[in-house]
Amino acid sequence: ACTTTRALVPGQYLCSRQTTLPAALRYSWAINGTHITFEITANADGYVGLGFGGDTPATPMLNGMAWIGFCDVGGTIMDVQEYNFNGRQPVATGAILSDASCLDTGLTTTVRFTRTLAAPNAQSFDIMPDTPMTMIWATSENDALGQHAVADRGANTVDLDPPISGPCVVGGDVVQGQYQCSFTTPTNGLSFQWSVSQTQIAFQVSAQVVGYVAIGFAGPIAATPMVNGQAIIGFCGPNGGQPTLLEDFVFNGRQPIAGLNQSISNTFCFDDGTTTTVQFTINLRGGDFDIGIQGPQTMIWATSGSDAVAQHAANDRSAGMVDLSADGMVEDDGDDDGDDVCFSGSSMLTLKSGEKKAIKDITIGESVVVTAEDGSLSHGKVVFLPHTKGNNHKIRFLELTTNKASRIQLSRKHLILANDCGKDSEFELYHASDVTTEMCLSGVDGPEKVIQIGRVRGEGIYSVITDHSHGLIVVDGLRASSFAVNHGIVNAFYHIHRCAAKVLPKFFFEADFVVSAHQQLGKVAQAVYSLF
Repeated sequence: ACTTTRALVPGQYLCSRQTTLPAALRYSWAINGTHITFEITANADGYVGLGFGGDTPATPMLNGMAWIGFCDVGGTIMDVQEYNFNGRQPVATGAILSDASCLDTGLTTTVRFTRTLAAPNAQSFDIMPDTPMTMIWATSENDALGQHAVADRGANTVDLDPPISGPCVVGGDVVQGQYQCSFTTPTNGLSFQWSVSQTQIAFQVSAQVVGYVAIGFAGPIAATPMVNGQAIIGFCGPNGGQPTLLEDFVFNGRQPIAGLNQSISNTFCFDDGTTTTVQFTINLRGGDFDIGIQGPQTMIWATSGSDAVAQHAANDRSAGMVDLSADGMVEDDGDDDGDDVCFSGSSMLTLKSGEKKAIKDITIGESVVVTAEDGSLSHGKVVFLPHTKGNNHKIRFLELTTNKASRIQLSRKHLILANDCGKDSEFELYHASDVTTEMCLSGVDGPEKVIQIGRVRGEGIYSVITDHSHGLIVVDGLRASSFAVNHGIVNAFYHIHRCAAKVLPKFFFEADFVVSAHQQLGKVAQAVYSLF
């Protein structure tokens, strides 16, 4: 997944990983037959370090090695070197790092370098992409070598050249019209769906424009991702069919140059007068550029009202970190689900009367369909709404789609009943982020196979608490918990509300101060729970 046959270019990477550090360190890399090139970025104003652990798993830094780099905002100080650790003491190996650079924005530090896979001297070491290795990392707020904080370091086992894997990856060939993953961009509403194999990726790109749609991969300069990047641009006339144009371009600066050799196949375009949709399959390797799949990569996209390759409007383009092997967008405008753990406001509940009603419109006192742990259905009266009605939280939801056309949008840590699709397998509560396309959800009429997992933008976060003691409800025809993170603890907490609802009036639970106090208590509880 991370190897190319072409020369390595700093800023163009095929694989990347995001660590769980508070400093949010991310490292990206690409490999050819003789060299490896790295980029290390962290929310730190001092040094960033990345390397390989020693032979003691409990203390991986001991007798390990690392590349450590730092610089100041003005660029007057820069140091990027390779070190061995004599115990915990760094000792420079003297290895030559080519293409070394450092950028400190005052908020983040980014270090780049290229090194030979073979040890350049006796003090250095061989890098073995085909052997899993213990990767270590650290950050600091100091522009000098020194002890980092305990929380600002970590380690895990990394395969530097793994096979492509993840929920967006299929076992055989990709097939147009059959997609594993999707998301909609936050700016111009362009949406794309895709599936990945070990050699190709199949895309469907759609936007509400009568003109071109474009999607591609950023150039090496983070601040101007379109410059020297690549994109596939397509459009067609009314009634669709074969596209008028569907070609791959590179940007000489910002100028698109066509006629590349990227082996686009299975092309199709449809323009219905309001929306343009293009489909294509593209090779991951062997063309004029390599496509990075494993881990977050910077992608670019744009739309235009013109059926010609021309300048788009400034607000009709954007860029973001996308993991094409996993579940879509990693970061963009910061509207992640964060501490918000519930359903999309458009999620539908079923009332006792059989009528469907959006969860954002549900009121205290209404009866909705709920479920017990044994799967039996009944009705529960809503006794509390944990989120303010009319809230406009803008977040990214996971969207799970099943083979029976059920579709549910929920935050990553929300709990939903699922199993491995085995005939005798019991349904258990899983975090939405742990559900894969190899699993089934619990529908009201039986198991439903997950066929697609995507990321969508939504507005409003909602859930309902009913007087049913099991705390399980039916949302969009699927059985799920009313809660996130830990069902047992949270459901036990809401027994207080269920008891209080028997003696306190409805308006007490609708009062803004009650909802606000409850939300603050919930944040404290989440913070405490995360410590264990």
